[in-house]
Amino acid sequence: KKSFLTSDPLNDPGFGGMMSMVSQGIRSAIAVPLFDNEDVIGLLYADDSNPSKKFTKDQLSAFTLLANVIAVAITHARYHKLEEEKRRQDAELKAASEILENLLPAKLPNCAGYQALASLEPCYEVGGDLYDAQIMPDGKYAFFIGDVVGKGLGAALLVSHILSWARFMIAEGWDAQPMISRLNDQIFDCTDTVRFTTFFVGYLEPDTGKITYVNAGHNPPFVIRADGAVETLGPTGMPVGVLEGSPYKTGECQLAAGDLITLYSDGIPETQKIDDEDEYGEDRFEKLLVQERAGDLDGLFEKLQKELKDYRGEAPVGDDVTLSLIHI
Repeated sequence: KKSFLTSDPLNDPGFGGMMSMVSQGIRSAIAVPLFDNEDVIGLLYADDSNPSKKFTKDQLSAFTLLANVIAVAITHARYHKLEEEKRRQDAELKAASEILENLLPAKLPNCAGYQALASLEPCYEVGGDLYDAQIMPDGKYAFFIGDVVGKGLGAALLVSHILSWARFMIAEGWDAQPMISRLNDQIFDCTDTVRFTTFFVGYLEPDTGKITYVNAGHNPPFVIRADGAVETLGPTGMPVGVLEGSPYKTGECQLAAGDLITLYSDGIPETQKIDDEDEYGEDRFEKLLVQERAGDLDGLFEKLQKELKDYRGEAPVGDDVTLSLIHI
């Protein structure tokens, strides 16, 4: 952050007879920092080989002032460019958020004798969670939830691909196990080794209440029985996209009148307070579900959102919060 001036490079003790300057015939040189009042972002230099011309201290002062003006202008230009880039990125994120919001259904399709609701609260402009449900050609009610590793545009892009693949295979009548196997290989082929997705898909037979499912490493859904008993639908295979050709098994569950099945992402149990490592946890979540099992699903959604907000306090949403409920 200092300016300097030399009028005799050969004998100036500050240069120690630096021969590189002498060999080029430099008789006088001046150098000042490009100081923008916070950082040095470069330097401004001038020299003269005419022995009759030497830089003065007044010129050094003027040169230093000029360098400061230039440095401030450069920094302002950089900030302006960064602001323009941020505005562009914000516009892209807003567009991506709107597209992703439209890709996910605002309401799940109706299934005779059942009530189904789902919601997603992203922690950033775009999220890495997904959910959906649809009626299959044979009348089964297919529903799924997923959580892509990572956040932001990369995760959102993969979400859109997974939604397309899953919806297509379900519409074509694929069974749960071959569907997940195919989805696994598709994701493995188009992503790197650290990009994978936890995924749960269930096929509900409305007339019997039987659910056939595959849980690819996702948080085990809760089955809250009418009497308050709780069961979980644990993993039947690895997350999709981790290993090509990964094997998957199917599981079965039987719903009866008054039962509630809850699908959720880890953003719910991993909710934290500021400066507190304690998480909301699955136990609190399970307790709330048991208490509210017989109530209205909309009311349950509202109570859960309030409870998570109260638990978080001033802490930001740390992960996407996704919940899907089916009640008979």
